[in-house]
Amino acid sequence: MGRPGSDPWGEDNEKPSHEVTLSAYMIDRYLVTAASYKLCVEAGKCNDEHLIDNGSQYRENCTYNVEGKEKHPINCVTWEQATSYCEWARGRLPTEAEWERAAKGESHRRFPWGDECPRSWNTEICSGAEWTEETAKANCYEERCHDGFEYTSPVNQFPSGMSPDGLYDMAGNLWEWTSDWSMRKYTEDSVTNPTGSADDAEKRVVRGGAWGARDKSYLRTVYRATSPSSYIYPNTIGFRCASSALDISSSFP
Repeated sequence: MGRPGSDPWGEDNEKPSHEVTLSAYMIDRYLVTAASYKLCVEAGKCNDEHLIDNGSQYRENCTYNVEGKEKHPINCVTWEQATSYCEWARGRLPTEAEWERAAKGESHRRFPWGDECPRSWNTEICSGAEWTEETAKANCYEERCHDGFEYTSPVNQFPSGMSPDGLYDMAGNLWEWTSDWSMRKYTEDSVTNPTGSADDAEKRVVRGGAWGARDKSYLRTVYRATSPSSYIYPNTIGFRCASSALDISSSFP
């Protein structure tokens, strides 16, 4: 986990790289969609607070109950709303460590698909060709990525940008809530099933970048950020659910 010393591109809170052991778990291939979240609301297990259009600027670009965006990821949801959905789906939010393992597999790679990024981001570091609507690997700032989407995109839009284990949108489209409080300080020590520090009880770790990412560094597999868990203007934050393998086997004998 973390950024290796051989990679000069990144932030101090991504170092040092260290060994992490995780218990077996499962994680969604896709971000939770607007249609799926609506099913949870209809079942009475989720709420649509802040998601209904009330003329506020905070409603802009939200995907809930918007015709044509049923397969786009749900956004504008707080950490609490994401947690409620995952509980309804008999799961939970992934830890930060689980998320990173799912994004990059078992080896160090800058992005879920590898190390290349479009030249328009950085001519010194990015060795890949310019992206087009047909070749883009992620949904990010349209003027840099040229992916064809000004805001969110359907959750299965970029197969060439999948992670080694076949997950979509582990870079771009939306930031993703994790279960971790704040950001754990990395050391060189090996750890098992790490979780974030509770020193900051107001923020949760988000990962993966979003459609508004103007900086290519946000889409890297090791990039870390936080957001207030009750944030009501997260039109760039969504989520996917995870489950411990033991939970799955006991639920479905």
